[in-house]
Amino acid sequence: MNEDAGKLKQRVYHREKRRIIRKSIDESYQSWRNTTLFTETESRKLGFDWITKQMFNNTDRVFMDCDFPSPGDLMNFEDFTIRETIDDSFQYIWRHQVILPITMQQAVAAMRMMVLNFAKGAIWSPGNGILMDEELLEDVGREIVYSRTQVNELEAVNLLCREFSPSDKKCVFVSQNILDDEALPFIQRQCNRRFWIMLHSIHKNTTVCQTLYANSQFFTKEGFVSIEEEAACWGYPDFPADLSLHDQEITFKRHANFVGTNFLSYNNQTFHATNAKLSE
Repeated sequence: MNEDAGKLKQRVYHREKRRIIRKSIDESYQSWRNTTLFTETESRKLGFDWITKQMFNNTDRVFMDCDFPSPGDLMNFEDFTIRETIDDSFQYIWRHQVILPITMQQAVAAMRMMVLNFAKGAIWSPGNGILMDEELLEDVGREIVYSRTQVNELEAVNLLCREFSPSDKKCVFVSQNILDDEALPFIQRQCNRRFWIMLHSIHKNTTVCQTLYANSQFFTKEGFVSIEEEAACWGYPDFPADLSLHDQEITFKRHANFVGTNFLSYNNQTFHATNAKLSE
């Protein structure tokens, strides 16, 4: 009975959300929503290669769709927004551009280490990320890693990251959370995570770093989680019992904005700390 009531409340929540919130539909990220890796070796290699190249080949379009300025427009900015998608769920977008007074080589080295630490679980469970398929990935290409981090009993992150260097003045890092991997245990609750990081050499000692993170709302095999569970995943305690669905969403968005904005600061500080460590 309690389970049925919970499902009914979730359906009412999503129906109410459609009524009270104006959608901001953005389809730029839907192409990578369903990602699967197979167990068979050659199929697995092709999957690693295709997923990362698909992201890389769409880098410019995704940055343009998210209104990033040209790298030649030397300006610093950062923001975090919560959007509505066509499937009536939350989408979280982080944008960050910073002008770095360092060489391209320094920026690439620092970002490479930062992405590797990210793959090793730095955000969710520091040091607990396990690198997977290392020998197999040697046949796929250079600077590609795949890892699994068990966050809690319900959630794990299968993170695929790859570096592309189309020229000596441009370097791109892409990452995608693999939602379905036949070789790994099933994940009960997860969200889609992607990022694109683009480094441009403007002058000898000036590098522009453009970063885009895009996360989905959490979901299970039954669909997107309730507002209460989503808030809990973002570290928010239980809502007051008398809070309406509308007020729950307002309260959650306020909390998510705080957390999302702090992540941008953490990300920036981590990069500078990594670069300083490499420069010692």
